[in-house]
Amino acid sequence: MTSALAYMRVSGKGQEVGDGFERQRIAIERYAALNDIAIASWYQDVQTGKDEWQDRPGWSAMMAALNGTRTILVEKLDRVARAVLVQELILADLMKREVRLLTSAGDDTDDQAPERQLFRVMLAGFAQYERQSICLKLRGARQRKKDETGRCEGRKPFGFRPGEQDAIDHMKWCRDAGCTYSEVASAMNTSPHKTRSGSRWLAGTVQKILQRL
Repeated sequence: MTSALAYMRVSGKGQEVGDGFERQRIAIERYAALNDIAIASWYQDVQTGKDEWQDRPGWSAMMAALNGTRTILVEKLDRVARAVLVQELILADLMKREVRLLTSAGDDTDDQAPERQLFRVMLAGFAQYERQSICLKLRGARQRKKDETGRCEGRKPFGFRPGEQDAIDHMKWCRDAGCTYSEVASAMNTSPHKTRSGSRWLAGTVQKILQRL
């Protein structure tokens, strides 16, 4: 026997107190009995089909409660959403979750009707456009960062973090005073300025930092 979660939706208070939920429940229960489906839990919303489906409390609670259940049962597809575009968004989301959506009315949620194929192509196009837009925005942000600082990617060199410029100034002061790199390293080890890793300053490390300036 297949386990499923049942979902019902009405668009207003009038249907809530009328036969909206009751009609849907009867239809769902009849379909479940005929198809050997056990309904584990019921979820419902009183919201119009225009509302964002991710913001419906009943739908969100059902998604959070899937826990291995891979079937959702509704009366009709328009109880999930009236607009075909929103239906396709929901079906795409369920497909990613590997969840089937069945309707007691027999709506084919996997149909190849031309209008559904068109919407799927549109959704793929929107997704591609969004990815390209994000790439362009990130590329522009990286370039602006590089123009401002000379760097934008990878591990920032010593001197970019708070307090590190003070350490570099100390090294430069020692060098200007005629100290060798080894002597600068020794001076740094007796100062409050630490390496990023907390280890001892080495002559080679000091040399790399100062020669990069």
